[in-house]
Amino acid sequence: MEENTVNIIYKWLKQSHYDVSIEKIQLQFLSHPDIGTLSSITDTLNTFKIENQAAQIDIDNIPNLKESFLALIRNNKIDQFVLTRVISTVSIEIYTGQEKSFSITFDNFKKIFTGIIVVIEKKEPTLGVKIYDWLRPLFINLLAFTVFFLFWLQSTQTFNIYAYLLLTIVGLTCSILLFVHSLGFNNHFLQRFCTLSKNSDCGQVLHSKAANLWKNINLTDAGIVYFSLQLIYLLLLPNAISILLALSIVGILFPIYSIYQQAYIIKKWCPLCLTIAAILLLQGIVAIISISQIFLQTRFIAAVLCITALVYLVWYYLKQLFENSAKLHNTEIECLSFKRNYHLFIAYYKLTNSIEDSHLKKEKEIIIGSEQAPIQITLISNPLCRACQKAHGELKSLLQKFPANISLRIVFFVPYEYTIDLGTKIASWLVHTYFNNKEKGIETIENWYNNPNFKEFDKLKQLSDIVKQQQPFLQNQAEWCVQQQLTLTPLLLINNKQFPLIYRINDLGFHIEAIIEFEHEQENRKRAQSNQNMC
Repeated sequence: MEENTVNIIYKWLKQSHYDVSIEKIQLQFLSHPDIGTLSSITDTLNTFKIENQAAQIDIDNIPNLKESFLALIRNNKIDQFVLTRVISTVSIEIYTGQEKSFSITFDNFKKIFTGIIVVIEKKEPTLGVKIYDWLRPLFINLLAFTVFFLFWLQSTQTFNIYAYLLLTIVGLTCSILLFVHSLGFNNHFLQRFCTLSKNSDCGQVLHSKAANLWKNINLTDAGIVYFSLQLIYLLLLPNAISILLALSIVGILFPIYSIYQQAYIIKKWCPLCLTIAAILLLQGIVAIISISQIFLQTRFIAAVLCITALVYLVWYYLKQLFENSAKLHNTEIECLSFKRNYHLFIAYYKLTNSIEDSHLKKEKEIIIGSEQAPIQITLISNPLCRACQKAHGELKSLLQKFPANISLRIVFFVPYEYTIDLGTKIASWLVHTYFNNKEKGIETIENWYNNPNFKEFDKLKQLSDIVKQQQPFLQNQAEWCVQQQLTLTPLLLINNKQFPLIYRINDLGFHIEAIIEFEHEQENRKRAQSNQNMC
């Protein structure tokens, strides 16, 4: 179901001219803690900065929608999102993410529509063509031309051998597709082709015992190596064609073995495997027809064995590379899924003790945003820390997004006792500017963390007096950091609860709404309890 939704979002964004790869959609959608819900879709769109709107709409207004949209339907008591497009006032086109789009009548759509839709703004198509868009077909065409040109140079070849070459190319293509499917990559064509009937399942066949030929060598390895060798011999070693033809006659036994395993042992059909079996059978027939051309020369056997070993070694290392890439993609999804799981975070947040900050409150504080905000984020920072600059940018974005709910308190952890230290000087200047003029001070702090300008800082006058004046303030903050063992920069506290170090600061964006909701609930409970006590 989740993969179908990924397919739907990908097709929808493609139709609306948004350039987002299916791998990125998988990463964001499949890692959502509430995967499959409305929020998982809107959050995925928000991640790609795509303006979207979820709404409850009356069914009679559906014909007014001119562009494709996601609709939540209930079919056989199961809720699912589908890509929907209005064809006419009496017809609706639906795409479920698994099969081709199909049309249903408007009356039938009424019966399954729940009233919830998601719409996005369609982009204007870009006039320019991306390099990747024309480079891939160009590479494929050049490769095909090179293959047939090299084969054409061998003018002595017969029609049978040309047919053999074509079967080899198709067999290699099917073997590669089979390998891609075994890695679990999402592909519309493979999904449809491998599920042609209820009894067909490429995955079940590929993961069966019959698919493992020997140790780490399986059917996909054998197919890719076998057809790759055929292509190399046909193009570069025409004198070895006799060996290929002889192997193809022996290879007729493999389709018999494959069909027997699928029919009686696994009891599932793999359309791609059957296609390869058919190719091997046809190659065997071509070899039998061309039996007059078979004459084995022992001097080629050593070369053939060496090339075979070389091709297998190359594929062995390429296979490891592709498998590691697939595992990395899945691991990235799992890792992001853990980081985004606000259910786990809130459970931890509830149990975390608040850090005492009365020592800090002895002095004035640097606060950015509303001081009445229910959530105060404390950033322990150093003006020379590059990670602090990035953290400040992330927190600024959250302040802009939730101005009524979040405020930012800045605590400087610098070597205050060394008045000649550059970090101490800059912190003193920022504190001094803030306490003299709050608005200008906030602007100066933001400008510094956004783009540190050391030339402007060097022009400042009477800096030594400013450092001496602000030294007690910086000392108070540094001593509190040491006392509470908060000596790393940057560090975050959320309402005096330390943000776990296993998260990055930009991960706070995944949980801030849940924190806001939790704090509002706590505040409401306190008010309700207070009202009860008064009564």
